[in-house]
Amino acid sequence: MQIHNFEQHSDDWYRIRLGKLTASHATTIKTAGQGLETLCFDLAAERLTGLAKDNFQTPAMQQGNELEDNARTLFELQTGLTVKQVGFVELDDYIGCSPDGLLGDDAGIEIKCPQDNTFTRYLYDGKIKPEYYGQMQMNMLITNRPHWYYVVYNPHFNPSIIIKQVLADGEYQEALGLGLAKGKNRIQEILTTIEGRGVLASTSLNSNMPTPSTL
Repeated sequence: MQIHNFEQHSDDWYRIRLGKLTASHATTIKTAGQGLETLCFDLAAERLTGLAKDNFQTPAMQQGNELEDNARTLFELQTGLTVKQVGFVELDDYIGCSPDGLLGDDAGIEIKCPQDNTFTRYLYDGKIKPEYYGQMQMNMLITNRPHWYYVVYNPHFNPSIIIKQVLADGEYQEALGLGLAKGKNRIQEILTTIEGRGVLASTSLNSNMPTPSTL
């Protein structure tokens, strides 16, 4: 496992994610059905072209990125814990994740800064969306950490932050591991078949890559 220390959503970040199974697709990976098959072809295409498929940000996503630093600071103030920001955690050439922060050697943090109606719904039912739960489980699996903090922040409310601890789910992670193995093998199979016909993967996957640090 290698930790790359650069800014998320930077050119380096987009480059290192190319063609990798990441935690943002955890629920698709865990299900290991037709959605994973589609994802594998998307990732194979990224490897062949050197171009990322998903780099568009909606206004809600942009709002979340802008508020994330405030949420992280408030989390530190309320918990007394120190969050280390990282760019990307790479398990291998095909698998990785982008935590919103790591805490010591046993935890991490996932920050969501939803719009007012979504925050209100979370205040009402306290339910973590399946895709966010899966994202945290895959983060824990990749970083080998037993728990994660789910942080929901919106400065329009009082209190403006909700913090919930999420524990590693062994059954969920076992299914994730099977899905990751299936996805990795499928991407390799797709590339081997295509490259055998004379089509080469893009060199941008390996060029000008930032230097990783080892955890």
